[in-house]
Amino acid sequence: IRKQYMSQVRQYPLYFKWFDKISSNLPKNKKIFIIEYGSGPGLLTQRLIKSHKIRKYIVIEPEKIFREMTNRITNGKVTLFNSVAEEFLSKEKADFIVATATYHHMHDKPRALRKIYSNLKEGGKLIMGEVFLPEYHFDKKYNPSNKKEFIEKVFQYVTEQIISMPSPKREDIIDQIKTSFLDILRVEELKVCVSILKKQLKETGFKGIRIELMKTNSKKIKNEILGWYFILATK
Repeated sequence: IRKQYMSQVRQYPLYFKWFDKISSNLPKNKKIFIIEYGSGPGLLTQRLIKSHKIRKYIVIEPEKIFREMTNRITNGKVTLFNSVAEEFLSKEKADFIVATATYHHMHDKPRALRKIYSNLKEGGKLIMGEVFLPEYHFDKKYNPSNKKEFIEKVFQYVTEQIISMPSPKREDIIDQIKTSFLDILRVEELKVCVSILKKQLKETGFKGIRIELMKTNSKKIKNEILGWYFILATK
């Protein structure tokens, strides 16, 4: 599974740049408490533990195989919880909360952000790497208000993901096509547009919200449609 995961993420030119951005926004010489949501196989977890002074590190990961892989790759140096963002409540407030490609898996995003906010100490920061669909119209419940427009945006996004892949295998393309249908049906993936996240962060109470479009080195790629972003917000 780890080999398959690594093969897949190597097709995304900006994936590991998220790690660089997250790491550069964490202090190097101060002991910190981090909560990470959705560690996957633990690649970011491993990097942060090696490159920063960690006082405490909690991982929220609902998939058993990923919890086992994260525990193994970090030599048991993190505390793992079988939970989701909508439910987890920490006994101690964190200095930083980090997440990569996790927000779009949250089914109740406003509720998840409220829990995340409550798990941060005053002045604590939420740092995310996330993928978004191109902007579309949505209603008060954040559902697409124009289904035809929404479907078009989903397929624009998927096309750009495939174009950006350096050497896609058949299964990589199949995965993108499959997730496009999941997004259209609003199950499992649940990608949204940037303005939805921004609105939800503000309504949750976050300040100093910074949403930065990540850019590839290729002139062929339309980065706004590719939709890879770095997000920073403060409690």
